[in-house]
Amino acid sequence: MAIRRKSSPRRSTVSPLLLKGRTVGVIGLGQVGGSIVQSLGRYRPTLTVYGYDVNSVLARRARTHCRWAQSIRDIVGASDLLILAAPVPAILRLLPIVAAEARGHRAGKRLTVLDTGTVKAAPMRVAARYKGLFDFVGLHPLAGNERRGWDAATPDLFLDRRIVYCTTAPRSRCVAHARELITLLGGTAIKMDAQEHDRFAALAIGLPHVLAFAADGLANAPKRGNPLRGGSWESLTRVAASEPTMVAGFLSANVREQTRILRRFGRRLDGLIRALENQSAAELTKTLEHLARR
Repeated sequence: MAIRRKSSPRRSTVSPLLLKGRTVGVIGLGQVGGSIVQSLGRYRPTLTVYGYDVNSVLARRARTHCRWAQSIRDIVGASDLLILAAPVPAILRLLPIVAAEARGHRAGKRLTVLDTGTVKAAPMRVAARYKGLFDFVGLHPLAGNERRGWDAATPDLFLDRRIVYCTTAPRSRCVAHARELITLLGGTAIKMDAQEHDRFAALAIGLPHVLAFAADGLANAPKRGNPLRGGSWESLTRVAASEPTMVAGFLSANVREQTRILRRFGRRLDGLIRALENQSAAELTKTLEHLARR
């Protein structure tokens, strides 16, 4: 896909080509969705951007970057590309609602739906039920942090970040549109199979979140905090500040892979406990090196 680039060491300054004159709608204006509308707002009027969130208080702030849709029906009707930027359970609930609204989509305009969820197999399975009504590409931006909401959004959130996309139609026009969208956001497109993605996500994303929540709760049990908590503890528990509902959503949507990883980790932890009880410091060093595969 040819995209014109201007010289810039940092900020994405591409111009829409395939998406020129089209409308992108974003449902959910938290950190990820808010960052999408802020980033795409730089391409107006070449590209039209709509935003929608159940929190209508965001309308005034969002209008700086996009047009505000009054309802899901309105944003589905206006959009060529519709991005569901919500936790995984909400995405699964939204897909049939979007499908119902897409039945009345403008004649000759086939809707493309994308999601930004942390797991990909479940949304793709649900979206496959509605392939007669819209095309679907699953996205997972490897960006963002534990901060929440519109206040955590930034137009450069995706700059130089990988954005995974999953599809069953690799050469379709909807995929070309999705790839250009990724480029407009400043990201790098990485194609991945949905099942493979979820196996990796269970280890690289799910496990750290489980450990962070478990460790953070352990430290918060006493009435008085631990005065020795420092950088190591902050690194371990940083993502425990994430919204529990969001984390529970992507863990439960990937339950098979997630439990496999947790059981595997549990066996390694049990082995380390036995080593601590029975090994000398020199022997324990070798055990740690083996665990870290050094």
